[in-house]
Amino acid sequence: MQIIGKARIARNFLAHEGMAVDPVWDLLLQDIAERASLLRAAAGDLVGGDHLTCRMRVSRRG
Repeated sequence: MQIIGKARIARNFLAHEGMAVDPVWDLLLQDIAERASLLRAAAGDLVGGDHLTCRMRVSRRG
């Protein structure tokens, strides 16, 4: 269940650390780009886990 584990970590990152940044006036463009990259990766992991769990629910019904 590596996908589920990655989704759990991504959800925690998004909920607790995703936008924990310095004041916006102190950020450099590189900092913003790095944070955006981390957010995109976490969102992708979360979507993967969500997709998997939805498929598991559907297969249990049928």
